[in-house]
Amino acid sequence: MTEFHILADDSVWRAGWEQRVEARHLEVGLSEESWDSRLPRLRAYRDRGEEHAVAAVQDGGTRVGYVAVALDNAQTRIDDIWIEPDHREHGHGRAARDWAEAWGRERGAHRVFLQALEPTPVFDDYPLRAQTMVKVLGAAPDLPAGVLGRPMSAAEYPTWLENDIIGYMADIVDSGSMEPEAARRKADEDFANLLPQGLDSPDNTLWTVEAGGEGVAFLWLKHHTSPGQSFVYSVSTSPAHRGKGYGRAAMILGERATLDAGDQALLLNVFGHNRVAINLYDSLGYAVLDQSRSTDGTSSTS
Repeated sequence: MTEFHILADDSVWRAGWEQRVEARHLEVGLSEESWDSRLPRLRAYRDRGEEHAVAAVQDGGTRVGYVAVALDNAQTRIDDIWIEPDHREHGHGRAARDWAEAWGRERGAHRVFLQALEPTPVFDDYPLRAQTMVKVLGAAPDLPAGVLGRPMSAAEYPTWLENDIIGYMADIVDSGSMEPEAARRKADEDFANLLPQGLDSPDNTLWTVEAGGEGVAFLWLKHHTSPGQSFVYSVSTSPAHRGKGYGRAAMILGERATLDAGDQALLLNVFGHNRVAINLYDSLGYAVLDQSRSTDGTSSTS
């Protein structure tokens, strides 16, 4: 029978958790330097929230793992469920999930969310909301014949900006994270913060993919987000030109721009419902760094 004992001192769990996250970070090819940059953010994430608990998962008095939870903005956040390899496939992981959900319900939280390092059957029925993907770059592939990349023009920027804000808002709503009004507010704020000087915002690349003399796709990257890393904030294809490989061409341009900026890895976040984009990134050799999953609940979202 699985039992749970809340720990007064969670330092042993925390050290092991940080080591597992670091191992995943390095496994996908990211550097020790970028991990040193990420670790303070990971610790701040764990400490965020109104209440925290770590419980030892026990079987017959023997510790077989841990479950770590937090109450965050009136929602249950599961930061870790880890079962010792020799004790897996005995139902302890599912029991830990049930315990975490009950812990949150006792505190009035009806929505549960988590970031998982890798897919796990324990959370298969939690909808995938988003995932972070990464590619460590070698030489960038060649662009398709007849396709070129150029900096986005001042004339193109306003239309691109409004279309991308609308698209981002729709993705937030479709992911189940927010209602339309809150999603639009978040989209406006995020773009304003990330592009404070528009096309001239430092360390940003905004490119147009051109074919037949026409702009057919657009790419937005931010460089040096962590040591050696660039981040894809947006890749979009004009509706009339979808399904023609221009999104792939935009991502190839992104690899070139990343290398030209002196970074070695390209990261992105893709919403879980966007299977077309996920399939594209899979085909280009991106690996999953982590996944965000959550239940549908009635509590407010941020």
